[in-house]
Amino acid sequence: MGHRIGAHNDAHRDLGKLHSPADVAAEIQGAVDGVSAALGSPCRDFAIAFGQPSNLSDEARRQLVSSGLRVYSCVRG
Repeated sequence: MGHRIGAHNDAHRDLGKLHSPADVAAEIQGAVDGVSAALGSPCRDFAIAFGQPSNLSDEARRQLVSSGLRVYSCVRG
């Protein structure tokens, strides 16, 4: 119906506190794979849990940039 459905961290861990490539991949790719399976089509959108710049480690940022996903965050106040 025209709505985008995206992924949002598999276990809702703070990506700003994750530095291990395996942990980052589990959070990001695990969520993307789960949404893709549920939709029956590729998930291309990802919203960062907690949404702030501090909630994204350099490792997570690199993985998201290389993934080609549309990435969403929020800045409060």
